[in-house]
Parts: sequence; C-alpha cells; structure tokens
Amino acid sequence: MRIARPFGIPVYISPYWFLIAGLFVFLYGNSAALAGSSEVRYVVAAAFVVLLWVSVLIHELSHSLVARGFGLPVRRILLYPLGGFSEIEQEPPTPGREFLVSAAGPLLSLVLAALGYGVLVVTHLGGLPGLLIQQLVWANLLVGVFNLLPGLPLDGGRMLRAGIWKVTRRPAAATIGAAWTGRALAALMLVVPFAIFARSHNSNDAFDALWLAVIAAFIWLGAGQAIKVTKVREQLPKLQARLLARRAIP
Repeated sequence: MRIARPFGIPVYISPYWFLIAGLFVFLYGNSAALAGSSEVRYVVAAAFVVLLWVSVLIHELSHSLVARGFGLPVRRILLYPLGGFSEIEQEPPTPGREFLVSAAGPLLSLVLAALGYGVLVVTHLGGLPGLLIQQLVWANLLVGVFNLLPGLPLDGGRMLRAGIWKVTRRPAAATIGAAWTGRALAALMLVVPFAIFARSHNSNDAFDALWLAVIAAFIWLGAGQAIKVTKVREQLPKLQARLLARRAIP
C-alpha cells in the first residue's frame, strides 16, 4: 500500500507490517524494560515501533536522495516487517558513488540519534516526552549500527563491496566477497545467541535467539541472492544467439 510520496519518491508498506508491528507492541509492552511503566507501557511500546519504522524510512530516504543526486533513478521505497529497501534502478557506476549512496543511510541514522541525545542532555526532559525522545535515540542507533555490519545485503556490506571494488577493479568479485562476508555474519548471528541460550536456559535469551535467527536468515538469503545474480551477469556476455537457437523447421 502506498502511504506517502516524500520528495516525489513513492513509499509503499507491506500489509504484513501491521501484523509484525502489533506483535512487537505486545512483546515490548510486556517486556522487563517497561515493567515500571504499567499504565502507559503499550503507548510507549507503540511509540517505539512507530519511531523505529520512521527511522527506517528516513534512513532509506537518505539513500534515495543521494542516489538521485548522482542521476540514478529511484523507483520507490518499500517498508516491510524486517526493515526497508530503496529500489534504485541502476547501480552506481563507480566505487566512490557506491560507497556514498550506501553510507548515507547509517550516517543520517547516527546523526539523528546524536541529536536526540543532545536534546535529552540539554533539556533534561522527563516523563513521557523524555521517554519518547529516548526511544527515538535508541531506534536510530539500532538502525544505524545494525546497517553498518560488513556484509551484504546490509549497507555495511555495500560499503565493503565498494572498497573491494576500488582495490581490485572487479565489481563482480567485490560482490561475491561482500556476499560471503554477509553469510559469515549471518552464521555468527545464528550460532552465538543459541550458544548463550544453551548455557543460560533463560526465556528472554530464547526470544532474542529466535529473533536473531530470523534476521540471520534474512541476511543469508539476501547474500545468496547477490551471489546468484552476480554469477548470471558474468555469464551473460558469453552467450550468443547462435548457440541458443534450435532448428524449428527442417
């Protein structure tokens, strides 16, 4: 469903977002972190979920605007349960532009987190307004730091790809390297939390391990897709119509 058109860029949201958002509100509202806010815990939880996806939207908008500044067409921004995605129809032609487009999102997220923290320090806000700003700081910090992890399909993986591309001058090899780094990252995210849960048997650790397993699967699948697409692109120049043709009429 299209929900907005900031700077002329259509923003779509997956219908599954509402289901996952409701689940997050319920789980976070009943978590130990909000145990002292029993009266407004679901309000705070809902505010955090909304602020988290607003942070994701701002993050993706920064990618799209930098890409458009380089003359790259942006089709739309899609928000889905695990984050967001900017559909940029052309890849940046140089590793430098690839790095700048990829770095724009995490950089803006960290800047917003720093600004929110500065507001808290200067104003000493308390109560619900202070708690909401604190949630905004955490949301942007989470989005910024997570996306800096060095592995495709995350922004950090695209920044790593730009660096390998710059050194090797081989964009395909850079994609393969960054994608395998993403797969290693996914495996680490899957193994470590379950190892901690196996030792502690804590129910909170079990939920964290399950959630990280979902994110790890998302990263693994995204990295695998990048590898497949790159291999197909490498084979395309070798194909000839004569080799693909079959006699239809003797």
